Amino acid sequence: MKRHTKLVALLLAIAMIAGVLSACSNGSQTTPGAAPAGSPAPKTSAGAGGSFTPFTFTDMDGHTVTIKKQVKTVYITGMTPLPAVYRYYKGSAEGLVAIPQDSKDMLSKSVFKDIFADLLTVPSDSANSGATVNVEAILKANPDVVFITGGYEDSYKALVNAGLTVVAFTTAMTKDCNAMSTVEQWLQQIAKVFGDTDRSDALIKENNKALTEITNITKTIAEKDKPKAIIIFALSDNKMTVAGGGHYSDFWLGSTGAINAAAELDKIQPVNIEQIMKWNPDIIYITNFNTAMPEDIYNNKIKGFDWSEVKAVKNKQVYKIPLGSYRWYAPSLEGSLMLKWMAAKNHPKLFASTDIKKEFSGFFSSFYNWKLTDEQIAEMLHTSKA
Repeated sequence: MKRHTKLVALLLAIAMIAGVLSACSNGSQTTPGAAPAGSPAPKTSAGAGGSFTPFTFTDMDGHTVTIKKQVKTVYITGMTPLPAVYRYYKGSAEGLVAIPQDSKDMLSKSVFKDIFADLLTVPSDSANSGATVNVEAILKANPDVVFITGGYEDSYKALVNAGLTVVAFTTAMTKDCNAMSTVEQWLQQIAKVFGDTDRSDALIKENNKALTEITNITKTIAEKDKPKAIIIFALSDNKMTVAGGGHYSDFWLGSTGAINAAAELDKIQPVNIEQIMKWNPDIIYITNFNTAMPEDIYNNKIKGFDWSEVKAVKNKQVYKIPLGSYRWYAPSLEGSLMLKWMAAKNHPKLFASTDIKKEFSGFFSSFYNWKLTDEQIAEMLHTSKA
């Protein structure tokens, strides 16, 4: 099955149940993507004498997990955004014995092919969908713990019955569809496994700070002054799906002062150009779950759709969402940057003081120990069709 199809199917399934340029001379002057100098390294649960005390916690899927020994190796299967989150938390890819091939494919097309270059050297998971797992291959890798996609009980039971320690990570949405809250829960769960919260707490604090700063401004905007916007999830010849209500679109658009014109839809649904014309959005955003670009819409290059009379197209307000350590519409590490970027698009006057390039540079320096070049910033802000 093609990567695009699998990703769409996965997000749709989640919705229905309640939901990564250069070498050292061109980028970082230290270890690529490592924890910033002075940052505490994740602690282990071993005592001063090297002893380990087993402990138990409940994972995001409600399973009781017992960590019986110090975790040194992790196998990630199915959960495509998770390798980058693990990499941030640990400061390196050390300990990873396998990650989804989809994760490597995505990272190789972004600036994170340099920042998180060590992730690309990790062996690929032989079965990178949550619905299926290759128990034999995972047993052969002999990981201390397996991180899997939540919601697939048969996969979970197959691994547990094989004697593996398994932790489920879900993308089930909160009531307000807060994508950053999902990342927060992932970081907190990884912290439970390894026994330290410093790195997770730092990013969570940054995300919450950005959200508060932006919503303190956008909550004062009158409804009549908010632009109508839609987020196109997938777009190709004669096929289009849009993110409606009860999905991450609600959080991104609502928090940044826009009205989700597609709110009448239940999560991600197929739509035609007639429906787009009915909404007539002021702004159109396109996710990185497809290769469509703003110029494809401006120049009517996609078969089956005539965009010429849509307000956002007439006013040249069609934007491709940036690509970071993962596709920004979905939960990712750079949620605070997504908010700032979108707020500046929705309300350029209100956020005129926001220097996006400076925001990117500061974040990457603080959290990835990476000095972004102007070319790398441009690459993220102007994602290629690849």
